[in-house]
Formats: sequence, structure tokens, C-alpha cells
Amino acid sequence: MTQNIRKEQNEDVEFICVVRCGAVWSRFSQIRRQHKSAVIALRNN
Repeated sequence: MTQNIRKEQNEDVEFICVVRCGAVWSRFSQIRRQHKSAVIALRNN
């Protein structure tokens, strides 16, 4: 019984980590995309 609960908790932790990593990654790629377009705009001017 306790092993079952522990397994579920571990899966929850993994899920939270994946969600956090996904959020951080999407924010990072968004910033990178904005930076790229800003650099392109600077070059064009």
C-alpha cells in the first residue's frame, strides 16, 4: 500500500518537473525569437 502511494508521488514530482521545464523552455525560446527579430530589425535599419 505504501509503495503504491510513493510511486504516485514520484510520478507527480516527475510531472511537475516536466511541466516546469516546458514552461521555462517555452519562455526561453520566446525570448530567443524576440531577440532574433530585434537583431534582424537592427540590421535592417
